[in-house]
Amino acid sequence: MTTYSWTGAAGTEDFSTPNNWLVASPPPLPALPVPGPGDDAMFDTASATIAGTGTAGRLIFGGSDVVRGQLTAVMGTQAAADLSLHPGAVLTTPFIGIGVSSGDVGKLTIGKHSSLVVNGFHLPNNYAIGVANATGSIGTLRVHGAGATLNGGGEPMSIGQNGNGVMQIEDGGMVSAGNADPLIYPWAVIIGNHAGANGTVEVSNGSLLAQGEIIVGRSTSGMLKIGPSGLVSAPDLAAGWTPAGQGSITVHGEHARLVLINTLEIGHMGFGSLDVTDHGVVSAGVSTIVNGPVTLADGLIETTGMAVNASGTLVGHGTVIAAAGCINTGNISASQQLTLIGPMQNNGMIKAVAGSDLRFVGAISGSGTITLTAGSTASLEAVASGQTVAFSGGNSKLVLRSPPAFSGSISGFNGNDTIVLDAPATNFSFVPGLLTVFDGAIPGVIVAQLAMIGPYSVVNFDLVPGNPAVIKYV
Repeated sequence: MTTYSWTGAAGTEDFSTPNNWLVASPPPLPALPVPGPGDDAMFDTASATIAGTGTAGRLIFGGSDVVRGQLTAVMGTQAAADLSLHPGAVLTTPFIGIGVSSGDVGKLTIGKHSSLVVNGFHLPNNYAIGVANATGSIGTLRVHGAGATLNGGGEPMSIGQNGNGVMQIEDGGMVSAGNADPLIYPWAVIIGNHAGANGTVEVSNGSLLAQGEIIVGRSTSGMLKIGPSGLVSAPDLAAGWTPAGQGSITVHGEHARLVLINTLEIGHMGFGSLDVTDHGVVSAGVSTIVNGPVTLADGLIETTGMAVNASGTLVGHGTVIAAAGCINTGNISASQQLTLIGPMQNNGMIKAVAGSDLRFVGAISGSGTITLTAGSTASLEAVASGQTVAFSGGNSKLVLRSPPAFSGSISGFNGNDTIVLDAPATNFSFVPGLLTVFDGAIPGVIVAQLAMIGPYSVVNFDLVPGNPAVIKYV
């Protein structure tokens, strides 16, 4: 192997011009005039612009370098400083490291109408695309502009492998990665891999397409930020993989989308969080598992099944659709308007905070509590006997859209609280613990039977007849 150093002395910027090269480490036999497939091509001047076509064993960039042509590395590429691909450039390599040694501040910018293509064999147990590979390194990968592409060739990538790594996909850029050999690489994309590192991926008006699972925060901190018109797609995604992992996901803005074929897991063995705000959308085709904080602010989560586990929280305003149902053993809290669509098995706590509007579309079962704080509203359909609706704070409203299907219990009803029955009713009766409401227009028809917990008597209730009918505390 011969090492060639770029001088650019010929002034042509052409890789294939011999006078642009200096043989830095000659072999015993005379060297070829330009680097070949078995040689190292080093670009270690302050700045270089390389055009034309060429193939080397390794391409090693150490300055502020610009590629305008089509270059191929047989064994791999290193970017230790500032490398840019300009329009029309194509860099093909089996491996690329951005920030490969301690102290490196490496950057690769894939500009508009340029491409990085990962193709060929790379060493086992080594990610084909590595950003901040070494401890103490800093690496930035920016895919920016219309037609800017990183074609990962079905190979995996690590952003923040051992150092501080960032990937930015913007303004029409596209990145693909995969795990073609899942026995060696169970994940397609890792954001923040080993202890002491950290990784960040930002996608805005661009796309990250993973053919394999995405891990956000494996054994360190990782962040995935999806902004307006950003798309991240994968079969599965998990945040906070090991007990030391900390993964945060933000989906923010119009047309910001996280689309998963199978499962989204917020907190695997470590800490995970999800924020879906300002019309962002998260979709998981099979399930969403919540073991950490999930925050909605005008966001949408769509999934087939959801579990909010004991360590999980779902807080905010927006819409959650769990077509096959949600199992809650944690805490769900509505601020402003929160709509929960799908069957709910509530064995935990659900709260409508002051002034909020909590809406259920689907039957509620389980043995949990739904709490209405001051000035809040909860609108329910069918409710099983194990549920308790607790009024707390006064001036709250419980709306029963299917009064005969309410079999839960009600506690704390007093002051200015009201119960609205979405059905015609004219009169009621009360025996200790049970309020029965009738429709006098049809003799014998019971509109609702409400189990009331507390020291009530018949004089504590007033019914405003009509459709809907309203029960008030007296």
